[in-house]
Amino acid sequence: MTSLHVDLGRQWRGGQHQALLLLRGLQARGHRAALLAVEGAPLVERAQAEGILVHTVGRRAVRLQAAVRLRQLLRQRQFDVLHLHDAHALTAAWLVRACRRTCVLASRRVAYRLQSNPVSLSRYRAAHRVLAISRFVAETANIPHDHHLPYVGRSAFAHKGGIHAAAILKSADIESSMPPPRA
Repeated sequence: MTSLHVDLGRQWRGGQHQALLLLRGLQARGHRAALLAVEGAPLVERAQAEGILVHTVGRRAVRLQAAVRLRQLLRQRQFDVLHLHDAHALTAAWLVRACRRTCVLASRRVAYRLQSNPVSLSRYRAAHRVLAISRFVAETANIPHDHHLPYVGRSAFAHKGGIHAAAILKSADIESSMPPPRA
């Protein structure tokens, strides 16, 4: 799988940390993942230090520059997934109609209501999937929540027998819901 991740945040916060963890995990599992971000941002420096392919845009008129660069990248390469990690990235992708070229996934990490104006709503409607980081975010933003999803679904942490302490003592990975990254 080939994916392009867009995060236009200029600071290092939780969302950027999650984006880096995702990029790292995808690469560890043999997927090709690239990042489009703002030059000089801590995410750019950390991703480059880990050998992740990074494309950058300048620090002024970020959404417009990102839209232009995104259009170039989508014309040059075929990406299976375009993952937009913030609202500015979503705007840039919407401006170039990225949803017509590839599968668009938009992450929603903040618990603010979506603006009800047609432009704001059309950005989210253009995404093939909007992923809310929690049920609370989904409910606050009026994003339909799939109760059957792993990790955030209704029974994500329900286990009839509980966690088997003896098994964890033998191997910490045995009760993990995800396989450990390859070394």
